[in-house]
Amino acid sequence: MGVQQSILQAFNGSPASTPVRFIKVSIQDEQAVLATSVPPRGSVKEDFALIEENAQISITEPCYLLYRLDGNNAWLFITYVPDAAKVRDKMLYSSSKSRLVKALGETNFTDTIHATSPSDLTPRAYELHLAALAAPKPLTEKEKAMAEVRAAEYEASKEGSMRGTGGGVRGGAGPLSGVMGVGKGLVWAEGIEQALEGLKQDGKLVGLTIDPKSPTNLTLAVNESSTLALFHTHLPPSSPQYTFFSYRPTDASAESTPIVLFVYTCPPKSPIKMRMIYSSSVGSLVANVKTKVGIEVGKKIESSEPDSLTESELLSEIKPLISTNPIRSFSVPTPAPTRPSGVAPNAFASSFSGSTTESTNTLPSSMPLGSGQPTSSGGPNGGNTFARPRGPARRPVGGRVAAARSAFEAANQ
Repeated sequence: MGVQQSILQAFNGSPASTPVRFIKVSIQDEQAVLATSVPPRGSVKEDFALIEENAQISITEPCYLLYRLDGNNAWLFITYVPDAAKVRDKMLYSSSKSRLVKALGETNFTDTIHATSPSDLTPRAYELHLAALAAPKPLTEKEKAMAEVRAAEYEASKEGSMRGTGGGVRGGAGPLSGVMGVGKGLVWAEGIEQALEGLKQDGKLVGLTIDPKSPTNLTLAVNESSTLALFHTHLPPSSPQYTFFSYRPTDASAESTPIVLFVYTCPPKSPIKMRMIYSSSVGSLVANVKTKVGIEVGKKIESSEPDSLTESELLSEIKPLISTNPIRSFSVPTPAPTRPSGVAPNAFASSFSGSTTESTNTLPSSMPLGSGQPTSSGGPNGGNTFARPRGPARRPVGGRVAAARSAFEAANQ
């Protein structure tokens, strides 16, 4: 689509020499043509009345309106497509808008309006348009909760900087800290540290909650003895809670250290804001408990249904932590005894193997030399002497090898 030269001249002209408030553009024969050009009369808002007076707005014919705003090269692009317009005209003006904007310079337009009736082109309509732009964007429930959390985090950081202590748990120790896990930690209420010290004993349950009115404060909700069977009775049905529980297996010794469970419950009825605060503070809390109290969590459990944490369910989570296959001791086999000097190999093997019969390795006293068999000449210790075998003949197993083998088998029986 081409753009008429008169449009470019009116659009790019100096405001001092050629004052223009708005330009009406129509499409004729696939070309944008200048329909009318109106000079300013008052302010930007007031001059919107000039559109109704001079633009000859039709309820059936679309058009473009280039409306100059205060300041140089600041324009408002208005696309007017009435509901009663022909379908072809609607498609034509919809598809040609980007071409006209590109021809005139995209950076010259700071705002756009899509109008479908003459009532959308009045000063009142323009005021409503500006008010809508200035109003905050609509937020989902999750986005609203996030905004509240950020506000709470900001307030906590401001209070911490005024105190000069960082606002954290004993300096905010831990990889994650703060309402959103950054910079600041949850402030522990009085009695929490002492309650957590009790987890070093078996059957101790400690429940912690975050104050909804002050999301930076951690409060003590439960501190008493309990059992796995009664564990779920200490969990609130409609609000989150951090719960620590110490458990010592029944087959463990009384001196053994209990296993510490950390259970984070967050029922579906919990407010979105609190769900986000609790979930983002889990890491910092576990780290601070280990740093300050010296208690390391053995098992972390998260659940959205507190009633489902029955004794059998908890035991199934704890079972992998309990060693059911202790390491079996390994006994090193007794090394084979050394044959004393002057004792024949066969006699030595018989002496420690308990055999009263002649060894199966007893060989004839005389065999020809060179055949790989023993001779009758005897060695320096009185035993049989073996000649180096020749050819493929295999060397028989000697008395020392047989003795070592028998000793190893006897030691491993």
